[in-house]
Amino acid sequence: MGLVKKGISDSKYYLLSNIGNKALAFLVIPILARIVGVEGFATYDLFLIISSFFHILVILGIDSGIAILLSESKDDDDKLAFYFVLTLLISSFLVVMLSAIFGTIFIYIDELFLLDEKIWFYIGFYVFFNMINYHTFNFLRWRERAKQTSFISLFSYVLGMLIGLYYLYLNNTVESYLHGLVVGLFLGSLMSLYIAKEYILKFRILDNSKELLKELLKLSLPFVPNYLGGSLMQMADRIVILMLFGKYELGLYALIVKLAMMPQFILGTITGGFLPVMFHNYKTKDGALLIYPFAQSLNI
Repeated sequence: MGLVKKGISDSKYYLLSNIGNKALAFLVIPILARIVGVEGFATYDLFLIISSFFHILVILGIDSGIAILLSESKDDDDKLAFYFVLTLLISSFLVVMLSAIFGTIFIYIDELFLLDEKIWFYIGFYVFFNMINYHTFNFLRWRERAKQTSFISLFSYVLGMLIGLYYLYLNNTVESYLHGLVVGLFLGSLMSLYIAKEYILKFRILDNSKELLKELLKLSLPFVPNYLGGSLMQMADRIVILMLFGKYELGLYALIVKLAMMPQFILGTITGGFLPVMFHNYKTKDGALLIYPFAQSLNI
């Protein structure tokens, strides 16, 4: 029962964080659509979808693969510090590589997927700062620090949306709103690095660093095709609608899809608090009793 209470407690923090993020995001939809128009909202939707796709590329499935390694190294601070900083370095390198590639592309073209260079500029910074927040959130939640990580997540997204709305009312452009989102994520990333500073300061190259890197990638990379598949399906929908109909119809479609994803959001919130508790205690009797009903519900 102790682990169940812990899972419920952590789910409470995830719930508060997600409700704050999603509720404000839904409130923003009519405001954004009214000020920038349905076509402007389509630009916003493309921004989110493309950012989500690149987020998967730079994360490399590490958010899932590292769970096992963290549960097995929960008492080894050197390994924990190594894994955390390593994930940030790998993803940062990939962000730099992608930025260089797309920077080269925009030397020769002005738009890609009907998004100009400025929007892609925001996408790059959004992916980078979101990556820092996400890796920190994922790492600390597996360390059962749900309260801190949920607060940082709520802070960065809500602050970004509020700043974005302020800029939106000043300039009435979707770019101004995206600028606010990036500023909020930047501030959130600073807070994320601050609360994880104990692991950053303890980082050092270990004697078996190569083996640990190989093990991390071996566990993480198999998740990438599945994640990319779902993201590519979402992108394919947008591209088809954009090519056949236009931005206005894409904006309407995006609104309907966001409303339809509410059940998935609720399920993810409920399981979010229990997963770290289960992984952290999977070798114990109570942990096995907690895992069993979840495995049965997922037909595992």
